[in-house]
Amino acid sequence: MDQLTAGYNIYTTKCDDDECHGLKKPQKFTVDEWNSILPKMKRKAKLDSTEYAEVYRYILAKRETLVGDKK
Repeated sequence: MDQLTAGYNIYTTKCDDDECHGLKKPQKFTVDEWNSILPKMKRKAKLDSTEYAEVYRYILAKRETLVGDKK
């Protein structure tokens, strides 16, 4: 749970600022789309490997709770 909270905090802090796009709803994209989007976000937001992993876990876990196992 701590990792998900950390991922949420990083996502809401680094992705919802003037330099980025604002927050996207995790359920808006499929898992495959997130797998394509998140590496680009990592570079743009200058996330280190740990931060990236936490955001990745948060996005996919949140998406799972909202849409289940639908791709």
